[in-house]
Amino acid sequence: MSLRSLAILLVLVVALVAYLAWNRNTQHATAPSLGTVQPGEVAEPSHAPSAGSGAQPAPPMAASPGEEASTDPGLAWQVPTRWTNKGPGTMRLATYAIPGHNSDDAQCAVYYFGQGGGGGVDPNIERWRGEFKGAADEKRGSFQTKGGKVTMLSMNGTYLAHAGMMGGGADDVESPHWGLLGAIVEGPKGEVYFKLTGPEKTVRGAEREFEAMLKSITPH
Repeated sequence: MSLRSLAILLVLVVALVAYLAWNRNTQHATAPSLGTVQPGEVAEPSHAPSAGSGAQPAPPMAASPGEEASTDPGLAWQVPTRWTNKGPGTMRLATYAIPGHNSDDAQCAVYYFGQGGGGGVDPNIERWRGEFKGAADEKRGSFQTKGGKVTMLSMNGTYLAHAGMMGGGADDVESPHWGLLGAIVEGPKGEVYFKLTGPEKTVRGAEREFEAMLKSITPH
């Protein structure tokens, strides 16, 4: 083989190796990572503090470090017909949109962190209380369903988006005339958290539906 033919062959081999390396890197770059947000995750309603400000309602306390949250609470419930299920999201089993007048929609988020996760009933009730300034019409009660004991909290006031997260602070985003309907269900596989927040009129208009949904809870 001549020197020229050998040089051409060497160039072709180098080009082939470079192409294979480029193709492998391209495939790795486009593969989804474990931390990718899955389809169906939704943002907060448009009237809520925007995600861009870092102000989102604080969820219940998460599971302990190293404890993987489950997605099966062992419970089932009937969702009000006029509510729209926007699907699961970060730390959420579901997010329900509740329509209001003049686009003043509310939302109900359902959280579950597995057996022993979530932090307990009383600590989360206190955290929800701390998310409101000048709270009024506060009511707390409990009742029993086939799926477990339900503890409810209802209040109105000025909602503080950062309250309960690192103790709040100067960056709290205030939403006046908001309401909360919260419920913690002590189910067979741990606590399930239902948190309905939004403009006060919309929240109050959904109160009967919220209670009916909770009373429909059964084990599955």
